[in-house]
Amino acid sequence: MTTLYRKYRPTLFQEISGQEYVIKTLTNAIKNSQVSHAYLFTGPRGTGKTTTARIFAKTVNCLKPITKIDSDAVQIEPCNKCKNCQTILKNQAIDLIEIDAASHTGVDNIRQLKESINVPPTNFKYKVYIIDEVHMLSMGAFNALLKTLEEPPAHAIFILATTELHKVPDTILSRCQRFNIKPLTKDQIIARLKQIAHSEKIKIDKESLELISTEANGGMRDAESLFGQIISLGDKKITANDIREILGSSAKNTLPKMVEMITKNNLPEIISLINNLQTSGVNMKTFTNQLLNYFRDLLLLKISPENNEELLKKLTTEELAKLKTISQDFDLQNLIAIISLLQVSQKNFAQSDIPQLPLEMAMVEYFLKINPPKESFVKKKNLIKTTGPDTEVPVKKSPSQEKKVEVKKEKESVIEGSLDANKNKTSSTETVSTEKININIKTLLDNWSKILIEIKKRNQSILALLQNCAPTKIEENTLLVKTKYPFHKDKLNETKNRLTTEEVFAKILKVPLKVKFVTADELPQEKEKNNKESDLLYEAMKQVGGKLIKK
Repeated sequence: MTTLYRKYRPTLFQEISGQEYVIKTLTNAIKNSQVSHAYLFTGPRGTGKTTTARIFAKTVNCLKPITKIDSDAVQIEPCNKCKNCQTILKNQAIDLIEIDAASHTGVDNIRQLKESINVPPTNFKYKVYIIDEVHMLSMGAFNALLKTLEEPPAHAIFILATTELHKVPDTILSRCQRFNIKPLTKDQIIARLKQIAHSEKIKIDKESLELISTEANGGMRDAESLFGQIISLGDKKITANDIREILGSSAKNTLPKMVEMITKNNLPEIISLINNLQTSGVNMKTFTNQLLNYFRDLLLLKISPENNEELLKKLTTEELAKLKTISQDFDLQNLIAIISLLQVSQKNFAQSDIPQLPLEMAMVEYFLKINPPKESFVKKKNLIKTTGPDTEVPVKKSPSQEKKVEVKKEKESVIEGSLDANKNKTSSTETVSTEKININIKTLLDNWSKILIEIKKRNQSILALLQNCAPTKIEENTLLVKTKYPFHKDKLNETKNRLTTEEVFAKILKVPLKVKFVTADELPQEKEKNNKESDLLYEAMKQVGGKLIKK
């Protein structure tokens, strides 16, 4: 049985959906005998790049092309009846060479192409080379192809297709006419599916068509493949429930439900939903991609509520209205945070043996960002904060730990009793101590490598910043650490990063040392040093008769 996307693959330019600009430019070039020697088609998978290339190859070699006089978009079409057209339609054309770059990545493959390119076409006017997924070629293969593109014979046309344009070298791009094959809108996919349903004598309702078009995410091939899978059930009437059963769940219902739980800070329910999706057979990477697209839509609405042209292409009016309502529950910073975490989770799916773990970790990290645990939870109460500001779960301790806690509490009560009225106003997120810490810079520097090793176990980002810092001075109970850049200082002084650093210092040095990150300009001795250097420079300049030049 022929799959739907092969059975209904366009054979004429006018049958290609959603690429009017591309079709008009290509057909004009053929009609006016201005065919280029190299083209590059770029765009998402399943949007018609290879199909367009095949129709182009057929049209330039058609013996009786049909000229369109009154058409705005299509200027010329292949006849689909002549010997050349029939040869291509039956996949028997020896002058149409299709190369899958994903499996022919080496330089030897391109060298074979170079050797055959000078041989004139056997039956056609042009010998057409279609190189699919061209970005998969090795650098050596690209260099070999470059020479061919620079000096091609008059009878050769190259059509390169890629889903990842950024991987194609600029030297190749500069020698091709580039066309962007756009993702199809929901309406364009639905219109095409209606035509197929009519031809197959299948009844399908509007909601079912919308579900398929949403799942296809702009790709006609994916939409036709899914539609074919549904038709194979044998029912002549397709319902939305049939489609949801094949998809494993309804993305249309699950995504808003997931987002609603996020707005309510309901982390346990989110983790439960993720696990239910996994056990019901949903591909977690696909679901994460859908969730990422959903939050991207929310971000676009948040940035520009009135500019909805892109969203209207893929959403219904009802979906857009619901999205606007949900966008009001997020601020811009939260949307940026969750999108960044979802992007990271996408990369981690390939490395995880637990399918749902990358998405679970993204959700947990997001809630830690918007609800950071208070220092008092970590240092005084020894409690773990879970989903909300008022929810605290005590950590179970061993008898020896309990004894240590009691001693610590007694010590803290003595310290707190000695504080004056002003110090009682200190923020609840900071631990106050009046005891003089008996430690010097030399001791700290001797233990610096141990501190960095312990930091590495906890947070690689903090380690990267600390490696460019230098402990400088201890004032009372606070260590001043000099940073190279203001950005490093600001990042390390963030509550979460500072607390982590202080915990490591306390563990290694056995003293509750406060840490403050500063730049060189904020250190008095550095300022004095810089001033002295300036004075010495000025004196030297006077000795040689120099003068200051203002830039």
